[in-house]
Amino acid sequence: MKQLDSSLSPEVNKDLATDYFREFWQTDTVNVAMEDCEEGYLYYGHSSSIGEVAICRGLASDGTVRFEGNGEANGEDRLFTEYYTDKGNLFPTWWPIDRWKKAPEFEDDHQTMSWLLEANIELLEAKIDWLLGMPDDLKESPDFPYLLEDSICFLDFYRSKRQNGFVFESKKVVGRPGVFDSWREAHVVKVSSQPGA
Repeated sequence: MKQLDSSLSPEVNKDLATDYFREFWQTDTVNVAMEDCEEGYLYYGHSSSIGEVAICRGLASDGTVRFEGNGEANGEDRLFTEYYTDKGNLFPTWWPIDRWKKAPEFEDDHQTMSWLLEANIELLEAKIDWLLGMPDDLKESPDFPYLLEDSICFLDFYRSKRQNGFVFESKKVVGRPGVFDSWREAHVVKVSSQPGA
């Protein structure tokens, strides 16, 4: 990791700080090996469709490891199952970076989503504290405002979800046989109490 040097000019140190951020946040971070992924544990990682936390659901029949996390599609909140592999030519849809903690037993998907929501909030609060506590030299990086704003934006989103509840959609079909009209009715379900609370 590159180190800042107080004897260098501010412009050089700013470049070093930028390099530091890019090295720290790069997407080719070393991932957890497949054989080390433990079922029932919460992992920190990244993907394009779910948050930065997901629960390992074990090895699937196709040889990939499944991870479950909160996602949103067409305005509807739901659990997404993504897969990870470090074998062959398959391209994973979720990459585990580090194991965090054991997930409790859940009564239903809604309780799972509520617990994952709280984990995302906890992670982002810690990330923001970490960013704000950085030395001033590192805060001079052009990447710093983006990383901070991005984390705050996601934290606001998850806190809003906690306050307002999850949005689910139920499909209704009406009409005589062979002629159907269908529509979706959105309804909000409050975030459930946490397991063990």
